[in-house]
Amino acid sequence: MACSIQILTVTATRVPPSTKPNTVTVGGTAQECGQVSVTISCTQSDTKVATVGPNGSWAVTFNTGALGCTCSGDISVKAVCVDDSNCGDEGSFPLNCTSCPAVDKTLNVIIQLDPFPSPLCFDNPTNAMVTLTAMGTPGTGNYLWDFNDGTSDTTSIPTVSHQFEFPGTYNIKLTYKPAQAGCPNTTAYGQLYVPRCSEVDPPPPIDLPPDHTDVDHSPKPIGGVITGVGGRQPETDVKPRPKPGDDTDSGGGKLACDALLVIAVGLFLAGGLAIAIGVCTKVVWVGIGGAVAAALAVALFFVWVAICGKISSCDVMQKMHRLMRLIVLFGFPLAMIGAGAQAAGAFKLDVLCWTAIAGYYGSIAWLKDRLEDVMKEAGCPTQGMF
Repeated sequence: MACSIQILTVTATRVPPSTKPNTVTVGGTAQECGQVSVTISCTQSDTKVATVGPNGSWAVTFNTGALGCTCSGDISVKAVCVDDSNCGDEGSFPLNCTSCPAVDKTLNVIIQLDPFPSPLCFDNPTNAMVTLTAMGTPGTGNYLWDFNDGTSDTTSIPTVSHQFEFPGTYNIKLTYKPAQAGCPNTTAYGQLYVPRCSEVDPPPPIDLPPDHTDVDHSPKPIGGVITGVGGRQPETDVKPRPKPGDDTDSGGGKLACDALLVIAVGLFLAGGLAIAIGVCTKVVWVGIGGAVAAALAVALFFVWVAICGKISSCDVMQKMHRLMRLIVLFGFPLAMIGAGAQAAGAFKLDVLCWTAIAGYYGSIAWLKDRLEDVMKEAGCPTQGMF
């Protein structure tokens, strides 16, 4: 039988947000040929040798970062038998790229403590469970977790729980190895820092009114009787500074700002949930509606930050912060229950659905952190930050 070679497949992968392929895989069949020299050409060329398997098939993968190839463009491919230059195949093929799953560079970190100390610090060794979640567009594959405490773990889902001892500092690293052929590994990082309480700076002194030092603290006669002996009777023209959370101003502007924050947070939670439901049920219009609602909620939230961040009621901000914090805290145990139920055969969710659920909880944690930033600037305390 004479030598023959045929090119059957040309596939490419890309890592978002890049629009250029990072790998190109060429495959085919060969008869009466042990090795095939494969050359691909875009603006530059590269050549590799593929070994023909017992079943007559061969495949080779190229790294195309420097070849000038583009997704949806054309690529020239030539395959020639190493032992017979007259035996080969060639042609121009469309380069259809498949997106590689990947993780963002930063991990979402949730410390599970109830009650949550404020400030977050410990003087005595304390164990606490921490949930780590990879964001981005992860898919099937292996997730290798290095906890920086001498231990590591490998999971098949983009989330893990691990017990850490505090106080301490841990630089956590995740290496995600996707199962999809031709896709590179990506890494993510997270840092845990919980100091000793003795290392935490004391709160700043109270900012008293400028004329506070002129106040006479001696006892004052009221109705002919000396009161305040051993203590003080303040001057009537000195007004105490309002405390954070003292929302005595109930004007229309503050009420409108409070309503705007509640609407933005509520719409964000509902929109994100609709996205997850749409992805899991594969009902496209539900996911699209959720995405529109979530985008509108984010826009309303940043309008609230720009206009109302410093005048909204601390009580309302605390309630919204507490709501999102509780949702994030209960996310991991609910995910574990769901994973257990799926393992028991109660239902079956695909990887894209689990990714949408993890993204939902991650987005709530992101919005909660943005609200914390505004609360810090407004002098409004939270019930534990993480």
